[in-house]
Amino acid sequence: MNSWVGRRQSLLSHTARAAQFNISDAVEFSFTTARGTALIASYIRERIARFDRLTSSAESAVDLLQERRTALISAAVTGKIDVRNWKAPDARQEVA
Repeated sequence: MNSWVGRRQSLLSHTARAAQFNISDAVEFSFTTARGTALIASYIRERIARFDRLTSSAESAVDLLQERRTALISAAVTGKIDVRNWKAPDARQEVA
């Protein structure tokens, strides 16, 4: 009976090894040349620089709009502009 148990354990361990999933069998890896890596890195640097410029531009626009908002509120409060008859535009109309 001991030999049967030994054979069964051997069979189970062999089956367990065969059933293991190996990610390298399922995924195809591709490696690039040094030039390819340099081109990819250059592209990423260009995109980052572009996003940095866009972010800077958006931040400048926000700062300018905040200054104009403050100036408009100040002018309205001090009476430099007349807002007594102002009405909010109809939300259904397009603003030109």
